[in-house]
Amino acid sequence: MLDRLKRAYARRNNAAFWRWKLAQWTGSPTAAVSNPLAAYPLIVRTRTTDWSVYQQIFEEVEYQCLPGDLSPVVIVDLGANVGYSSAYFLTRYPACSVIAVEPDADNFAAMERNLRAYGARVQTLLAAAWSSPGRLALRTDAFRGGGAWARQVQADNDGKIEAIDIDALMQRYRLPKISILKMDIEGAEVEVFKGSLDWLDRVDVLVAELHDDSSFGPASPTVIPEMHRRGFRSWTHGELIVFRRPKVSDSR
Repeated sequence: MLDRLKRAYARRNNAAFWRWKLAQWTGSPTAAVSNPLAAYPLIVRTRTTDWSVYQQIFEEVEYQCLPGDLSPVVIVDLGANVGYSSAYFLTRYPACSVIAVEPDADNFAAMERNLRAYGARVQTLLAAAWSSPGRLALRTDAFRGGGAWARQVQADNDGKIEAIDIDALMQRYRLPKISILKMDIEGAEVEVFKGSLDWLDRVDVLVAELHDDSSFGPASPTVIPEMHRRGFRSWTHGELIVFRRPKVSDSR
């Protein structure tokens, strides 16, 4: 009961919420909202799960779990959805650049709109992370209730979506290393970890939502032991798990 009252109070005093609600009531497909954790205004679609994602990123601030002493140069956002997490990273770390990867064409279009103001600091890629290059298609069955925030992909030689592995992505963008790799790809992290994992030696921090209930099989038994075997330290925060490579000073 107390949590419901807190949420109701927060909504009453939340200008973004009422802009989104007004757009719903008037039949507008989108609402323009602002948040101090994003340097530029954002678009929230009214008939999708965008508002739920917005709440996770900007109200629950789920990525506050990242270490406070980071000065990332390059952040790769796998499963960037409509760009809210990328906007948060670009604002929190004003010296970083972001590569935002999203497989769903509608989400991708919204993402490009949300990130356009950041200019050359962000590059977008319509693709899905996978174990090897190939072609993919969106699954038609619903995962976790369906919605734009839970798009899954599957192998399909005739698919319209590019499959890209992390090594290939790093080669394409000429990345010697990745400061932060964010991974929220609806279970496909299992597939990513089936391929070559040499790229992990060039990642400083991996922050991921591991899905143990997807058609790919449970992710935690695949990802967590491998990360620990490679010397990463880990901690959890809500639905997220953060893996950090020990600093030189930590290992002395």
